[in-house]
Amino acid sequence: MAEEVVRCYLDNPPYYGRSGFSHATLVKQLCGSTRTWDPVRKLWGTRCTDALQDLVASGKWHPVGIEHEWKGHFQRAAQKHREDAQAQWNAQQEAQKAEAAAAEAAAAALKRRTPASWVIASRTPKKPKDATASARAPEAPRASAPRAPSEPLTRTGVEPTPTEVAECARLGVTHEAIAFSDTLNMLGPRGTLSNEGRILRWCLALTSEARYEFERSADYFEPNVYLPVAEEKHRKFAADLNAQAIEHAAPALA
Repeated sequence: MAEEVVRCYLDNPPYYGRSGFSHATLVKQLCGSTRTWDPVRKLWGTRCTDALQDLVASGKWHPVGIEHEWKGHFQRAAQKHREDAQAQWNAQQEAQKAEAAAAEAAAAALKRRTPASWVIASRTPKKPKDATASARAPEAPRASAPRAPSEPLTRTGVEPTPTEVAECARLGVTHEAIAFSDTLNMLGPRGTLSNEGRILRWCLALTSEARYEFERSADYFEPNVYLPVAEEKHRKFAADLNAQAIEHAAPALA
């Protein structure tokens, strides 16, 4: 029974006890910064296990509901309760450190990641060839002739899906701009996507770019915050693409 009563007392702070009026000043000092007062029962108490042990050891204060003959058992139980609480706190601190380290590593990985890097040509300069490696003079690079403005634009990809057509229309991409996009290598491979799909793939990269603008804030995980920014980028890209298509067609109309 004593063990159950002691455990119940220790598990339910604040810890109140009885003391004489003449010892009130000492008791208040021993209660420490977590000192508390019960005005109904006229009892001083504390929320700190260390202060609790000091109060009991002083002999001027005795915990309410604990028999005097249980004092030795109570002090040992209070010490173990303090050690368990310290161990739990240490475990929580280690868990928080591990979580912070993992979050920092994830943030560093995201920072190193470049949006749309899979469609951006490498800027690393190629190592020049040794002049003595070959006696034959290097051939002049063969560049494909640019498509004349008057030359009709053809589709080299697959047919668009209704969803792709609808989304391009929503963004305001004109039919001329969609056809003109087939000439833009920056939009990535053509073989597996329609012209509309290539445009929307670029928009997907712009969405990632918009999200990374919030990588240092909680808004990084809030679509309601970064998606409107992405929408602005999509529409600006659509407007620029329309303007490029008009500029490309202008010589043919002159």
